[in-house]
Amino acid sequence: MRHEPGSCECVASVPISGRPRVDSFTSTHLSLGRALGLQPYTFRRLLLLLSCILAVLQYGMVLANGVSGEDFNTYYGLSSKQGDMLYSYMNFGACALAFIPGLCHDRLGCTMSMFLGTLIFDAGLIFQTICMAPGASMPGLEFCYLCFGFASSFFNVVGCFAPLKVFPSRHIGKVSACIQVCMSLGITLQSMAYFDLKQAARGSVDRSVQSYLVYALIFSNVTGIFMCLMFRVCYNLFAEEPNSEPACGEARPACSLTATLRTSEFVYFSLLFFLAIGFSFNFLNVESRIAAEVDISGESLATAFGVLNALGRVSVSVPLDYTREHPLGGAFTYLAASLLVFMLGITLLVFPSTPSSGEVYIANALVGFGYGGLLGIIPPALTIFFGSEHLGVIYGILYIGVSVSEPIWGLLFSKAADCTGVECYRTYTTSCVLAFAVMLALTIWMLMRAAKARAST
Repeated sequence: MRHEPGSCECVASVPISGRPRVDSFTSTHLSLGRALGLQPYTFRRLLLLLSCILAVLQYGMVLANGVSGEDFNTYYGLSSKQGDMLYSYMNFGACALAFIPGLCHDRLGCTMSMFLGTLIFDAGLIFQTICMAPGASMPGLEFCYLCFGFASSFFNVVGCFAPLKVFPSRHIGKVSACIQVCMSLGITLQSMAYFDLKQAARGSVDRSVQSYLVYALIFSNVTGIFMCLMFRVCYNLFAEEPNSEPACGEARPACSLTATLRTSEFVYFSLLFFLAIGFSFNFLNVESRIAAEVDISGESLATAFGVLNALGRVSVSVPLDYTREHPLGGAFTYLAASLLVFMLGITLLVFPSTPSSGEVYIANALVGFGYGGLLGIIPPALTIFFGSEHLGVIYGILYIGVSVSEPIWGLLFSKAADCTGVECYRTYTTSCVLAFAVMLALTIWMLMRAAKARAST
């Protein structure tokens, strides 16, 4: 029986909670799935998947701040530098503290994690809505944005990994694709919601910001309550692994957390998060300013980015189910392809002496597609390599690297006061191309190493 190279010994599936699932009378005798001759708990799994889609829509609400940020700066009378500081606080909460939501997910379960995430989001949002009037102090806003980022980690972890625990691993890519597409489109949908509210407010920044805060509060609480109820209904699904087939793809590596952190795969993913994902998060915050150098609005880029982001996630997650048993068809192949596409997009902002608006549009398309592939392959890849027992904690630890690197990339995003044009940011874009080239070379090396290990078994 084969297993992923570098992982611990492949063992048979065991209950996540350490105890067998106890079926209720309703589950055993009144199951609609059983009556229709489907796999047991099919409809509960689909219901849980729907709930997790709502979780990533909540996550998209937080990330939509990158689109509405300029209006919020105007509303609170902040400079661009102060706005960037708030964005850094949000990233700190989402990344540096992500191991806490991961630990809650692994130890307390999805229901409690979702409850805590909604509560933390409410704390920041209510404080911002009631106490933070125009001209508010930075410390109060910093607390709010720290809460938003911290809450988004709960939504992210629960939304991405809960479905992967309850569906057979032969469908891991397709299930993850569904979640990842909704996550991508969630950012776009929440951005569109803000623009619609702004249009309804007839362009008034004050009214549009106030309306969006009320909308966010209502959406978050309705969604959070619904999800907690659904997780309780689907509780039995988490009591045991859903897989009973003997194929290695259906097994989980039996590793302690300490042993997992010493594997070459974990070292690789640590570098990937530090270099590539750290840059991508920073780029989302500054792309609109790069576009403004050639008179392109952030709104026009956001829609295209969201759609291509979703396509990128589908293009890596769905094929993974059908190619992962091939020596060159595993997660590293899709990681390499995503890194290459992303790097080509940034290259269009480097080598033309004066990048035009057309080149910025093409760069946005390539970066959106590559970004989607990069972020889309991460959940199934981590599940395949590390199993589900410590998955939330591992995910959170990896994001600590993003919290360190994202501000560093932000420091590189600067230009001379009298400089105009995309070329003013050449230091920033060139550094990205070099970092992605290093990461691409390392990914190819890991791919060849994995292929060689598979061929020898």
